[in-house]
Amino acid sequence: MPRDALAALRQELARHDRTIAAAVGDRLRVARRIGEAKRRAGLPIRNRAVERQVLGRWAERFQALGVPRDRAHAFARWLVEEAVRVQELAPGRAPGRRLRVAIVGGAGGMGRLLGDRLRAIGHRVVVVDPAARGRTLGALGVERDLATAARSADVVLVATPIAAAPQVYRTLQRAGSRAVVVDIFSVKAPVQAWIKRGRRAGLRVASVHPLFGPGARTVSGELVLLVDCGDRAATARTAELFEGLGVVLERVPLDLHDRWMADLQVVPRLAALSFLMAQRGSSAPARARSRATTPSFRRQFEVSERVLGEAPELSYAIQVLNPHARAATARYLTASRELARLLGRRDPSRYRARVARLRRSLRPLPAPRARRVRR
Repeated sequence: MPRDALAALRQELARHDRTIAAAVGDRLRVARRIGEAKRRAGLPIRNRAVERQVLGRWAERFQALGVPRDRAHAFARWLVEEAVRVQELAPGRAPGRRLRVAIVGGAGGMGRLLGDRLRAIGHRVVVVDPAARGRTLGALGVERDLATAARSADVVLVATPIAAAPQVYRTLQRAGSRAVVVDIFSVKAPVQAWIKRGRRAGLRVASVHPLFGPGARTVSGELVLLVDCGDRAATARTAELFEGLGVVLERVPLDLHDRWMADLQVVPRLAALSFLMAQRGSSAPARARSRATTPSFRRQFEVSERVLGEAPELSYAIQVLNPHARAATARYLTASRELARLLGRRDPSRYRARVARLRRSLRPLPAPRARRVRR
């Protein structure tokens, strides 16, 4: 094919790309208007039934073009997630009272993620964060002094690194604030003493654990653990705040949180990091491994890459500061040795039997279901 003809075809493709991009922009603008209408009607942002219909429509359309169903679903899911994202940020009013929320560490990833969405549903949000000095954080206000912000707030959301928590709680106790103080830490053991000490000093204390990270595109329908610290009124105010975001709340006692998280957080990180560490001894050249990968390798690599993308301080805290992490690590190492012994026996029947037992033990992961938290 002559080069001029090839160049013309590429230009035609570029025109189609521009048309698609413009159509996506139009779709997002309509999605935002839908979000505003949902806010006015008091409807939840996510509607799983409608999302399934969208996925089905795209699968049918793409099937007629010879595009596999999984590719059609991947494209449609991206469109759906982007529509949900702009709807979450559409201005409106959540049910309940408009609250004054101070986010300590609000210039960080989780602080910005929650702050933008809390402001979108009508709450007045200010950020207290040294990293915010001299910066603009969109429409979020900035307060330099934590004590001042706490005295005028209804809720103080603590989204700092865990190491900063003691100073935050000391400042809040001295400030004499009547705000509800809510941390979002992934590990509760390092702050349990401060939570209990704060309650004795008169602080109104609650705790949550969002089971999503700062890279989340959307929060509607995601699971947030509502950790019961013993203050019913503070827990009710916290539930009211987070229910407005459209998340699914699951109540968990403070003393059980870290025990549960050891299995859900520690073991997956051990597997992800040890997978990467095991590659150091590979006999295949790095160039060959980067090209000749298998589907299972790519999937595991993607999981490990996400773990490496976490802040090292957070990953370390999850694996070390959780008092139940050592037992979870021991179970992981025992399972690894047991698997090595099983493979060392070179007995296919034993291996098939073990795989069959593991398959029977698998249960589909349930999707988070919205429920009203008893206050």
